[in-house]
Amino acid sequence: KASRGRRRPTQVPGEDVTARIQIPFRLAIAGGKTDVRLDRAGTPETITVTIPQGLPDGSRMRLRGQGLPGASGGPAGDLVLQVGVDPHPVFRRDGDTLEVALPVTLSEAIAGAKVDVPTPWGTIALRIPPGTASGRRLRAGGMGVRHANGAKGDLIAEVQVVVPDVADAAIRDQLLEAARAAEAGASDARAQLRW
Repeated sequence: KASRGRRRPTQVPGEDVTARIQIPFRLAIAGGKTDVRLDRAGTPETITVTIPQGLPDGSRMRLRGQGLPGASGGPAGDLVLQVGVDPHPVFRRDGDTLEVALPVTLSEAIAGAKVDVPTPWGTIALRIPPGTASGRRLRAGGMGVRHANGAKGDLIAEVQVVVPDVADAAIRDQLLEAARAAEAGASDARAQLRW
């Protein structure tokens, strides 16, 4: 016969465990799996975590039931990951827009061209209109940050015209003469430059 006064022990949920992780830029953009080393109740462990596509720097991920175990049958706590994203050597992220400086040659800027630009989703051919100056921003729709829900940001390529380093004095003089002839009669390039 069971005694009436006995109560079942109170279930106590487990505590959450917080860890900081640093992931590569590419993994944050494309998503995928990564191993995370953490200390759970004094025990070092490595677990595999799935990073969602398009995860921004400074995000918090909550993994339910991956924290400390509960007492008396209580549920386990959560694992909370604070995610930092390493910078990329060339690309920069602004929300869902990816930005990149795009070097083009002087002849490509003058005559126009199609140039290959790498993106997280494959290499694209971007059209450089004839007469493109440094600083012009060219947009490739949908080639920026993407999310699992189908949202897509754009890629912005900012043109940087690369002036050739000409060692041959005769060629340099010809190039300079051609540039001066092209500039003759043109409006002052610094006309809008005022304090």
